Amino acid sequence: MKISILATIIPADITCVEDFTPLKHLKERLEYFEIPKDKVLVMGKDTYENACVATGKPIGTNLLGRKIIILSKKPVPEYIQDNENLYYVSSTDYAVYTAYEIRTDEMIVVGGRSVHQLFFPIADRLYLIHIFGCFAGYQYFPKFSLEDWVCISRKYRDTDNKNGLDFGLKIFDRDRQVTAGKKTMGLDDISL
Repeated sequence: MKISILATIIPADITCVEDFTPLKHLKERLEYFEIPKDKVLVMGKDTYENACVATGKPIGTNLLGRKIIILSKKPVPEYIQDNENLYYVSSTDYAVYTAYEIRTDEMIVVGGRSVHQLFFPIADRLYLIHIFGCFAGYQYFPKFSLEDWVCISRKYRDTDNKNGLDFGLKIFDRDRQVTAGKKTMGLDDISL
């Protein structure tokens, strides 16, 4: 099973903004970039609840039409009970085990920042969606060595009337053979 990280990035490596704009159109971006629905999503409890608020969906709904693993050390909320598409786990090991049990070939970690950091050392793929615009943010994507990764795909989407944002996607696979000469870079160093 492949472990992937998906992050919606705006300039200056910001992954989370005050009005949750990156989360509002996540479903549309997943569909546009052809990330299949059989992929299991992993996110923190706050990210899940913020995504529900941002999209106007009640907390506890199947937010993106996919199975979702919620990673949190907090007590299990009531909305998880009797929901066959939401799984609640307390560690990365349980998240991976749950994804195996669901029988997916790829689990996609969508955040927040602390969840990205937990999975980054074992991730096989990065889906980096760049949104072009100015936003005030409060969470940043972790720095990483670009030399550990190989860009395998890039797409760009012009502004459309629905969301008013330009965005692009770069997909990186981890180069497991790289062992030395690492240079830490931010996402501003990666141009579409």
